[in-house]
Amino acid sequence: MNNLINIKNQKINENTLIELLFVFFPISFIIGNLALSLNLLLFLIISLFVIKKNNITLRFKKYYWFPIVFFSYLFINTYFQFSNETILGKAIEKFSFTSSPVFKSIILIRFVLLIFVVDILLEKKILNLGKFFLSSLICTSFVSFDVIFQFIFGYDVFGFKGSGRWNSGPFNDEFIAGSYLQKFSLFSIFYLFEIFKNTKANKLLISLIISFHLIAVLLAGNKMPLILFLFSFFLIFISFKNLRQIILMSTMLFLLVFAFLFQTNDNIKNPYIGFAKSVIRLINIKPNQNLKIDQAKNLTKDVEHTMQERTIYASSHKGLFKTALIMWKEKPITGYGLKSFRFQCWNVMYTSNDANLRCSTHPHNYYMEILAETGIIGLVLLILFFIFILKNNYKYIKEYNIKPSKELNFILPIILVIFIELWPLKSTGSFFTTWNATFFWLTISLLNALKKVK
Repeated sequence: MNNLINIKNQKINENTLIELLFVFFPISFIIGNLALSLNLLLFLIISLFVIKKNNITLRFKKYYWFPIVFFSYLFINTYFQFSNETILGKAIEKFSFTSSPVFKSIILIRFVLLIFVVDILLEKKILNLGKFFLSSLICTSFVSFDVIFQFIFGYDVFGFKGSGRWNSGPFNDEFIAGSYLQKFSLFSIFYLFEIFKNTKANKLLISLIISFHLIAVLLAGNKMPLILFLFSFFLIFISFKNLRQIILMSTMLFLLVFAFLFQTNDNIKNPYIGFAKSVIRLINIKPNQNLKIDQAKNLTKDVEHTMQERTIYASSHKGLFKTALIMWKEKPITGYGLKSFRFQCWNVMYTSNDANLRCSTHPHNYYMEILAETGIIGLVLLILFFIFILKNNYKYIKEYNIKPSKELNFILPIILVIFIELWPLKSTGSFFTTWNATFFWLTISLLNALKKVK
């Protein structure tokens, strides 16, 4: 009898540990890449151990071949592109193996494992999606409070100082608070509908909390996350009739605060005036006649430019997009391999007659990066995979307008988050960095696992 109790307790402890690691994901994104990588690694190792120990059969769906082939192809392509005989190979001669793009392409296979693991663990009810959403709500509320506190007092609760228009909150010198809130806040907002669904004052209370998050994104200083956040609200407004009043109230409250800050604070006013002007310039941009081609080439001879020069060259997204397109046209089928843009872009600038090209660590757009580094092959494999997953979930969006439910409240924000992540007309971080890649493939894994709702 005691042995049976011990075995049962052991299973409970193992499952509890897996669930804790799962719930810890929103927190690990705040702590940093090391914590995030360790959390993901432990989650996968312990989950696979439990799956193996309990003889649980992993479900394999036919469209899983797309990510499997994609990551396998990415490794093989990167290996040959960065062989010692190539220009790229010479660029990383002094890199350690663990720092090389080849090694980084190998460890990306962990995201395929994540798809399998999340799928089976949610089916077996080892993972609790509600607790993940609650963790997101706690984390986004804290980050929002910390950012607003930093804006008002000049430092956050940890003593980190703001820097003018930037208020990074708990992220310290990484200006990603707005991006974090934009990515996780939809989970938080839809979980609010569950918390306050039986409360009479739910609409006003939810609207206040939502506007609180919106204000924090504004004060964080990140323009693109705010635009994407508002865009997601627009999608909710036009798609779900029963949420329109809450979305409208939240947006109006936010706009009132934004108008006040725009009139009284230059750190809010100047960036958005500059943003509006840059959009106009982006549409009507003409080649820079004052910058001679020879001068542009001289700046690209050495990858180790000063930070000021790097900032100048990384400032124009249109220039980065053009550089990425040139790279893709040079190798349209395969691309140059993982993390090749940061090296090859200098060669493109040096050999091109276009003085408006720019260079950075990545093109600041997922699609441009995938085209430049994996070519048509990589882009087609990913798009086909996304189409299969989104197609399997699309019917629930239509059903939501007729029959709201707790399960659909969990599916809808995941669909919206993925849609915003895949939206092509935006600037982004790198698709393959730990922070962005983990969030992207985690939400993809959740969406894939939740396609059958009971």
